[in-house]
Amino acid sequence: MNLSFIIPTHNESAWLPHHLAALRASLRATGLTDDSEIIVVDAKSTDDTAELAEAGGARFITTNTCQRAHQLNKGACAATGETLVFLHADTLVSPGWLRELVDSITPATRAGWSEVEILVEAPTEDSHPLGLEVMQHGINWRTRRFRSATGDQGLFVDRELFDQVGGFPEQPILEANVLARRLRRHTNPAILDTPLRISGRRWQRRGIFRTMVLMWTVRGLDRIGADPDSLAEIWANA
Repeated sequence: MNLSFIIPTHNESAWLPHHLAALRASLRATGLTDDSEIIVVDAKSTDDTAELAEAGGARFITTNTCQRAHQLNKGACAATGETLVFLHADTLVSPGWLRELVDSITPATRAGWSEVEILVEAPTEDSHPLGLEVMQHGINWRTRRFRSATGDQGLFVDRELFDQVGGFPEQPILEANVLARRLRRHTNPAILDTPLRISGRRWQRRGIFRTMVLMWTVRGLDRIGADPDSLAEIWANA
């Protein structure tokens, strides 16, 4: 199985080296190094993301469009693998996660995503580690109950199906949620038990409760047909 890992970036020098080191170590541990490629799609970074990506063994692509969906689609177009794996830069892949991903792909299961483990960065007054653990359990419950996904849950899909559903919708927010809904119409997605380790920085930056309410609000408005540009404005200004 040939895998293409696609990572969108914008000023990710703090996380990218750790991400690439963990990914490459997991590929070596599972014997998949020769059958895999890593593609970083960068949008106007002003730090040393480019140098770090190349030092980490990734293929580096640039775009002038700073929009995650566009970056992911551009990476998919450049990819050569049979299976596309979309990862945020602030995640850590383990060998167990990678083995389960490979084992889960069958003719009947052509896509999937995983549960998460939220990593605590610098704790703040509004982001106690216990709150992040509660948030983690809530995300994983929602994932199992509704078979839904967000972009930081390591979406993977075979190339043919990705092209069939039209890839990521090029909208400013919730692009992965929409793709997951499209995929569910064509396949029974796998949900990996082995969690993908993700940064808790977005919850810690805004505060856990505030971020949780904001996420539920944006997702609810999306489900009733709100304009994605308006949702992106709500998210940015909250």
